[in-house]
Amino acid sequence: MAKSPSGDSIASLRSRWGTVKRQRLLNKLIGQRCFPGFFTEQDEAEEDPTLIKDLRGANLSARELHDILLMNADMRWVDFTGSRVQGPFQHTNLAHADFTDARLTACRFWRAKLVNCIFERATLEGGSFEGSNLFAASFRDATLTQLRFDACDLTSAVFEGARLQGCVLRGVKLSESDREFWARFGADECRLEEVLWCEGDEAREEGRGEMVAA
Repeated sequence: MAKSPSGDSIASLRSRWGTVKRQRLLNKLIGQRCFPGFFTEQDEAEEDPTLIKDLRGANLSARELHDILLMNADMRWVDFTGSRVQGPFQHTNLAHADFTDARLTACRFWRAKLVNCIFERATLEGGSFEGSNLFAASFRDATLTQLRFDACDLTSAVFEGARLQGCVLRGVKLSESDREFWARFGADECRLEEVLWCEGDEAREEGRGEMVAA
């Protein structure tokens, strides 16, 4: 069974969200209060969603997610597949999170950890990645529109089949082996500014260090 870097099994992290209490916390967290007044004042105090920091392995697939506002949260291995997401991720650890087929609108990832994060076939519109680590992240077959990457590590990231329009990569790290790939895009599709091209060994070492830290 696969283990997380901290030693917990990923399956056990995911299974803990099957309890009624955990599901209530998730629903409150994303603003789906279907039953106003259902919780007592004590319940509200004990289950204040603003205090939740450990969301590892949570299932947030096929949801309407708006303004989650989880600063410094641990969201590794969270499943966002097929969800509609709008809101900021600040200092959030999203390593191995899965946004496959998700739609992200005006999402700001600020100093986020997105190592091995999956955005395959996702649609990202009008958002930004700022000071974030996207080592080995996958945007395969994704649609990226008016998206900015500022001072991000994109070494070993995969963009095969991605459709870009009005995107800007500024001050980012890219793998030297991908230089020819990025040269194929026109200025209207993707503008590269002040790119740092990294050799393979350098990129792998930086990514390995980030995985240990995660």
